[in-house]
Amino acid sequence: MISREEILENLKEGTCRVTFKKVTDGKYRILYCTLLPENIPHVEEDKLMLLEILSAQKNPNLLVVWDVVKSDWRSFYINTIFKFVPDTDKFQSDTKGVITK
Repeated sequence: MISREEILENLKEGTCRVTFKKVTDGKYRILYCTLLPENIPHVEEDKLMLLEILSAQKNPNLLVVWDVVKSDWRSFYINTIFKFVPDTDKFQSDTKGVITK
């Protein structure tokens, strides 16, 4: 399983594609997300760090990320990740570098 640190490292470098199973209905969802400050409107880096710390304190399995498609904050649980594709520049469906559970 991919670690929280590895996920965060990739999210801070660019857009990632995360396929995960939703806790609410059990359906799989594909999320294009990032934590790269310049890709998140009106967020300074220190606020991003605070968000990361607060989500980790609440539940270390929970990640709060910026959805680049919907332009809004979303969250998912690390233990529900089915597939993680780092650095999906321009939403490519390429599977190069796929990290799976």
